[in-house]
Amino acid sequence: VYIGEKSMNTFFFDFDGTLADSVPSYIKALKRIMEHNGLGCSDETIKETTTLGFIKLAEHLKNKYGICYTKEKLLQEFDEVLHLEYENNVTLKKGALAYIKSLKGSGKSVNILSAGQPRYILTVLKRYDIVDLFDHILYCDSLGLTKSNPQIYLRAAEWVNAKLEDCCFFDDNIDAIQ
Repeated sequence: VYIGEKSMNTFFFDFDGTLADSVPSYIKALKRIMEHNGLGCSDETIKETTTLGFIKLAEHLKNKYGICYTKEKLLQEFDEVLHLEYENNVTLKKGALAYIKSLKGSGKSVNILSAGQPRYILTVLKRYDIVDLFDHILYCDSLGLTKSNPQIYLRAAEWVNAKLEDCCFFDDNIDAIQ
């Protein structure tokens, strides 16, 4: 819980790894892609790719590892693993739903800012019947920035008509919010 949360009016939550326990599913899919290309998947690879959207991930895999996937091919490879994972196995983190409901009950604006894919996130939100708890769901790919770029937080605040100083961002990746 952020100390200044009572004075904050707008809250942004990362989805994968913050609201939802989906990181094991992402790692499973990433390892599969790396193995299909004769490469291992180190902890460093996992860390350096978790804040990227799928477009930036495809660029990163091409530039660093020589994997020449289009966004469509990358999504297809990920989708073979992730669609079933998000439909059946990805759960909300303990306490996440209660906290979101508490913020909404206090009249706060609650939003998602994610590097994840809309269809996966919406699958989980619909399964829990909580789509309506979020005022906005923003995606890195549609904003054209990664969460390692500080400009994304300014753009997200602008998108929801909030002042940056009135916003609180929650993310499980410290590199995304430093």
